[in-house]
Amino acid sequence: MIDAPGTFRSARSAELRVSGYGEMRLCPVIRVLTGCDWGLVTADLSVAVRGPLRDSRSRPIVALDIGPMSWHRVPMEQDLRAATGDDLGAVVDIVRSAYAHYVSRIGREPGPMLDDYSGLIRQGRVHVIEHDGTVRGVLVLIPQEDAMLLDNVAVSPLAQGLGLGRKMLAFAERAAIDAGYRSIRLYTNEVMTENIELYTRIGYAETHRVEEKGLRRVYMTKRVGQPGELRRPPL
Repeated sequence: MIDAPGTFRSARSAELRVSGYGEMRLCPVIRVLTGCDWGLVTADLSVAVRGPLRDSRSRPIVALDIGPMSWHRVPMEQDLRAATGDDLGAVVDIVRSAYAHYVSRIGREPGPMLDDYSGLIRQGRVHVIEHDGTVRGVLVLIPQEDAMLLDNVAVSPLAQGLGLGRKMLAFAERAAIDAGYRSIRLYTNEVMTENIELYTRIGYAETHRVEEKGLRRVYMTKRVGQPGELRRPPL
């Protein structure tokens, strides 16, 4: 069943409901094009139409007998990749430039400006995203016992408005799901009110506030990997 944008479940007999973004063509083979954090993916389904039918609320539906499903990845220009030692300079520069304007508001450098990115890269915790062949975004994910910690997401001021931050946030959620977590956690400084508002809009809920390393932090959590959501298909 395709019951939400980007969410797929296959079955021998299923109902097809089209909603949200995506493209559908009703023909002997249906090709679904959906955008996800790991790229654009098309799914080809062999179908036999049964209907027209109506659901329990008398809404029109199309019932299909679905045959084998094949997945094909559509390469995207903006893919995240694991950072390497060669990216260290760019990672540090992006973080410092992205957080510099908070120094006067906080009264000191915020936590991300003080982290050891050389060590984080060696541990495989850092991903980067490029635009026009240049690293423009940094994402730091740290697995914890009960949730994936989104430790840092930063976009170069030179690449604001390109959707890189949104793509990294989506990647973080998918990484949490793929690692078997049911929630993703992040924190931000109390004075970064615009960040708190953004995270609230995309589904994060505040859990607590605490002082750590001399910084007043707001912790927020979002549930991910709800029942029925498909994990990453084999590509």
